[in-house]
Amino acid sequence: GGAFPTGGFPQSFVLMSTPSATLTLGTTFVTGIPGYTANISVDNTVTPHVVKLNVTGLAATTAVWNGSVSNLWSDPANWTGGLPVAGSDLIFPAGAANTGNLSYDVGTSLVYNSITFSGTAYNIGSTGGAINLASGINAIRNTGASNTLDVSLVFGGDSTITVNASTALTLGTVGASTLTNGNSLLTLSSLG
Repeated sequence: GGAFPTGGFPQSFVLMSTPSATLTLGTTFVTGIPGYTANISVDNTVTPHVVKLNVTGLAATTAVWNGSVSNLWSDPANWTGGLPVAGSDLIFPAGAANTGNLSYDVGTSLVYNSITFSGTAYNIGSTGGAINLASGINAIRNTGASNTLDVSLVFGGDSTITVNASTALTLGTVGASTLTNGNSLLTLSSLG
């Protein structure tokens, strides 16, 4: 399991199902919060019987953008291994599709660990809110081109943004983009 998104319990969510679906005990359901599932069970060893809803998160992973279907962050097919979950390290590699107008459209409930660009010409904008990062943007390694994070960024602790020499990383070209680091240390560095 993993930690529930910021705020802990109680959290509200909608079980995703077709209008005519029947919720069957013991079946796992998608919750509407990326990376979390719910399982409904009945404990009939006690009287009265107790209906339980167990919500679990997926273990943090390294999520690699492939962009194979669209420019939408929320489409699991655009990520090798499925949607990133809380705590994931996000990799944006060379050779991926749909990099020029990538849309962060999943909201602000998840806190990712870090972002690494090993490819170039990424332009990530937002229709879903700020991207929350625990460790910041580490080891941005692209050569001879630029990447753009045109989205508000929220850092949850001491963070480093590192950019290779002869490379550009643009943060927030839209007036509404912000950089929030609270009372933590933000280090900007250049390699080379």
